[in-house]
Amino acid sequence: MESISIPKLVLLGPKRSGKSSIRHIVFERGNPNEAFLIEQNTVPISRIYPFEGDPMQFEVIDCPGSTDYLEDLNSVLQTKDAEGNVISGLFSPSGASASGTGGAAAGGATSGPGVGSNGGNSGASGSGVTPGAGAAGIGASSATGAGSGAGAAAGAGSATGLNAAGLIHEPLGLVLVLDAQDEENFRDACESFIATAVAARKVAVDVSCSVLVHKMDADSGLADESRQDNLSQIRTMIHEGMQREGLPQVPVLATSIFDHTIFDALSRILQRLLPHVSELEKLLNNFLTSCSLNKAVIFDIFSKLYFASDRSPMDVHVYTLCTDLIEVVLDMSSIYDPRCRTDEEKVERVFAGMDQDAKSVIRLSNQFVLYFRHISHGLVLLCLLNKESYTQPGLMEQNFATLRANILNVFGTASKNV
Repeated sequence: MESISIPKLVLLGPKRSGKSSIRHIVFERGNPNEAFLIEQNTVPISRIYPFEGDPMQFEVIDCPGSTDYLEDLNSVLQTKDAEGNVISGLFSPSGASASGTGGAAAGGATSGPGVGSNGGNSGASGSGVTPGAGAAGIGASSATGAGSGAGAAAGAGSATGLNAAGLIHEPLGLVLVLDAQDEENFRDACESFIATAVAARKVAVDVSCSVLVHKMDADSGLADESRQDNLSQIRTMIHEGMQREGLPQVPVLATSIFDHTIFDALSRILQRLLPHVSELEKLLNNFLTSCSLNKAVIFDIFSKLYFASDRSPMDVHVYTLCTDLIEVVLDMSSIYDPRCRTDEEKVERVFAGMDQDAKSVIRLSNQFVLYFRHISHGLVLLCLLNKESYTQPGLMEQNFATLRANILNVFGTASKNV
């Protein structure tokens, strides 16, 4: 397989916004009903998913709860030498990310809440990232309000101590997670995120930003009208902030760990970061046409995220059917291995025993057929088709063999059991 930089997915947000529960439930197959038991992390937690050797690997970084996202991003991007000295990061060694209390350099940080925009706010309060003297842009002093001095992004660049463009070569996904009920933190969090997006675009080759308005389920304790009002309020803040800074608009998605929304949102976010997605979509479109399918999707069997789909939009009912079939395959496979005691062990054991011939076909009571085939490592193909379209299984198997060979060719992997 060709050498590809592993994309980074960085989860940012205030305390108790739901970042750690998302990581635990989506990427570690945790139980949503135990989310309240998850301890808050005080340092960034990083892990590469799904497994070593998987052609669609990515790194998830769960940052501690704060509103100082510049410092959070700097901490996860820093590299250090053997003695622990920082040799690279979001800020250049000469321009500094120094933690202090209050004011900083001669660039002028005054007091006041939030992040200023184009000189619109009076500055920042508290402790945080303090770029070098004369900094008039991002993070002249950022803290709980993650504010900046004379303009959140007006002077972004070398004057702020930011490193030169191209420092970060891996695709970088910044995800702001907000609790839909935490209204008092909306503005500070959104402004800090916008300032961080400006900074990231100065140093990274490929950056995508997204906002998850989390805990939007009906059982969250917030009335439906209030949830929708808060969602609209956040969308307006993000839209206006991105427009003000001349940045592309970003998706603002409503999510919950108790339904499919968090899986759908993260699938869409990762599709913008992972390599080869457009090639896979073209292959799936051709396969769908040649086999008269209703839907064709490539899933990660462990997280139940989908990495590529045909041209038609993903429907919640189709997603539910596909993930139910994944669970059936895992449960049936694990029956024959008594060593499987946990979900993670179950999936790892299934990977160990799954070969290129792994297959499942389920005929539903509504005249549809669900089709499952293993592609490579943790990647599987799931299809939905009418019963009338599955009258020649041999032809579909031949078409799948061609599809699988083409997918492995895209990954640069030999066409053998992987």
